[in-house]
Amino acid sequence: MSTAGAQLISDTSGSKVEGVSGTGPVPEFPPETTFKRLIFSGLAICLAIGYGVVLFHYWTPSHPGVDQNGYLVGGKMFAQTLSMAQKPVRIGHPQEFDPHQFVGDMWGQR
Repeated sequence: MSTAGAQLISDTSGSKVEGVSGTGPVPEFPPETTFKRLIFSGLAICLAIGYGVVLFHYWTPSHPGVDQNGYLVGGKMFAQTLSMAQKPVRIGHPQEFDPHQFVGDMWGQR
């Protein structure tokens, strides 16, 4: 057997056989039974339901509050000043700290 596309390929016993790899009839598989199809469909549905239960169990919604902005602004302030604290000053005295001013629930005062 000497054709242009022929090459030596090895079979399962390890001996070299001349042939063209990748060509030949596609094997026909027996059709699925209805029972087998129902079993695998049920398994897929059970896995999807289980995945949904796990997602619902660990789902944590966020609320549209000021916390998210506080964390972002705090991170920016930490990057710029190495502190996330707001330091309010007395009106008219820019160098004097005023501990009685309210700066928000998310801020630490020093």
